[in-house]
Amino acid sequence: MQTQSKNGLLHGTGRERKAQREIRGSGAEFIRLLGALAFVAALVFGAERDSFAASFFETPIGAHDAAAGDQFGFAVSASEDTVIVGSPFDGDAGLASGSVYVFQRNVGGIDNWGELKKLTAADAATGDSFGFAVAISENTAVIGAPFRNVEGSVSGAVYIFERHLGGGDNWGLLKRLVSSDAATGDQFGFAVAISGNTLVVGAPSDDDAGLESGGAYVFERDLGGGGNWGQVTKLTASSAAEQDQFGSAVAISENTVVVGAPSSEGSMGSAYVFERALGGAENWGETKRLSADDAAVDDQFGFSVAISQNTVLIGARLVSGWIETGRPPAPDDPTPDPIRTELEDAGAAYFFERDFGGANT
Repeated sequence: MQTQSKNGLLHGTGRERKAQREIRGSGAEFIRLLGALAFVAALVFGAERDSFAASFFETPIGAHDAAAGDQFGFAVSASEDTVIVGSPFDGDAGLASGSVYVFQRNVGGIDNWGELKKLTAADAATGDSFGFAVAISENTAVIGAPFRNVEGSVSGAVYIFERHLGGGDNWGLLKRLVSSDAATGDQFGFAVAISGNTLVVGAPSDDDAGLESGGAYVFERDLGGGGNWGQVTKLTASSAAEQDQFGSAVAISENTVVVGAPSSEGSMGSAYVFERALGGAENWGETKRLSADDAAVDDQFGFSVAISQNTVLIGARLVSGWIETGRPPAPDDPTPDPIRTELEDAGAAYFFERDFGGANT
């Protein structure tokens, strides 16, 4: 049986699609092993692979010390005239220790994007994948190293750099963050987002509500002292369950945070919206759980999330189905059946608007 969605895709039943994917494993396995698979790829194929490059306004930019297997461009973020690019498999301090590059507009010429600085962790070590997630807001850069061993293996860490710290054009390390309840395997720093003085960090393998149920942490600038970033709260889903991987993606805009849980509900996926000061002055309260109106097993809705003021965009990378792409020429039949094109794991994105359909919806 097929059901048509608003975006033109036709989904098969969950049972049909699940059967098609049995040889590839569950959605939770995909996300949990993402870092490990990429790490192994860098080990095995590093000598044969390109270093990759990022593009900005059709102008490619690359690292001055690019090398095979670095995966420059794995994560990117921009704020006004500054761009940061993650290269989590760069090997300056050991295989896949990772690095991040800062580029500035008009450095090296008008409209040129010149490399300003290469950032690395002061305590960098093999396998950290520093640069796996990056975010920038004005003069603050946030970098995730989810496979860093701090409070146990792969507990994860986040590093905060500030512009002009240590010199005019320098980006200096201000702070290394770990969660208040850091534990082995949490992968704190798998996703990061920053808006002004507020930072959100995802830890999708946190186990508070069961194995890899996930969590997300909110930090505030100057909380606990000038220049400090203090933890305000830990976010968890109201319907948290084992293997949800809540915190695989995070986004923030002013007083609103969105957190993706792409492996929830049989990897149909969901996303949660939290608001500042809901339930108390320093509290972040859950206002809404988002899901796709045409959800199907293994879609992984919530694998990526973004927010800008009143608009939320949610990625569902494994949506499958088919579309009609045109009608073949048929001289003897003026209305031949349209061509049906199968779209396995084509993916889709969903827009949501605040107060669309009623207050707080």
